[in-house]
Amino acid sequence: HTTGSGKTLTSFKTAQILTQSPKVHKVVFVVDRKDLDYQTIKEFNSFSEGSVDATNNTKKLVEQFGNYTPLIVTTLQKLNTAISKDKYLASMGALQDKRMVFIFDECHRSQFGDTHNRIKKFFHNVQMFGFTGTPIFAKNAAKNALGKRTTKDLFGERLHKYVITDAIRDENVLKFSIEYIRTVKKKEGIADIEVEAIDTAEAMEAPERLENITDYIIANHNRKTHAREFTSIFCVSNVKTLMAYYVLFKDKKDKGEHNIKIGTIFSYSTNEEDSDANGFIETDMPVDGDGGKPINKHSREKLDEYIDDYNEMFGTNYSTDKFYGYYKDIGKRVKR
Repeated sequence: HTTGSGKTLTSFKTAQILTQSPKVHKVVFVVDRKDLDYQTIKEFNSFSEGSVDATNNTKKLVEQFGNYTPLIVTTLQKLNTAISKDKYLASMGALQDKRMVFIFDECHRSQFGDTHNRIKKFFHNVQMFGFTGTPIFAKNAAKNALGKRTTKDLFGERLHKYVITDAIRDENVLKFSIEYIRTVKKKEGIADIEVEAIDTAEAMEAPERLENITDYIIANHNRKTHAREFTSIFCVSNVKTLMAYYVLFKDKKDKGEHNIKIGTIFSYSTNEEDSDANGFIETDMPVDGDGGKPINKHSREKLDEYIDDYNEMFGTNYSTDKFYGYYKDIGKRVKR
């Protein structure tokens, strides 16, 4: 379902109806990011006050599984911890054959690592529903250690769709325009798709291309944002490229080439045992080539540097230790 289609309302109503069924023991609404945890609970409670008892940590989540709470809202990471850690298995084991329903929000992002298989293996009698605005099809499926998989591979047949043209027709969203600018010409005659992917990545992340795009944004920012009446959001493919862009924008600002306020946000992995740390936690953490340890130190230190820049700009006092506060603050500024 597209943005503005009422995914949260639809999923809430589905969950609410299912909790009233004597055949369903629990309904579990699963999100894959801590920021969505707060937002979803807020929205759910606005539909029905007190309907959700928010889970602050994995221990609390395990308690909810064991008590009368009919509807649980939790993160994928906490759920993963609850069914993986020895200290919780005694409590969770009693639920393995209970009839439960799991509803996954933004399931395109969260379900392609080991966690999805772990959930399916642990619970023997659950039904899973996935909501997404950007499903993974064969043509845009990325390969990982578990192979190339689509949303259909994980969740089965699609039950319903509501695309952007439907939303525009129903006036649920504003119309918009798209402008394409060619920056790289595709090389002809490459038969091997793996070779093509390597060549494409090299071209897309070439320093010359990144600098040209940075210069284009600086030159057109005021026009595109109607003299800064709007905030612009710049989405990039990975953290490495994000850092390269950040350096370019910062250097050009120091040289007096622009005075655009730049802030940034990205995920970093953590060594915390549990999934209740302050940053965004990736369930299936990237690992380095030899030790198998999470790659996190460099990206977290860099993010702290970028947050220092943000603090200087706005007189705030955030860090990765106060990550969620930073995330909410930057979100509020963008909305305003």
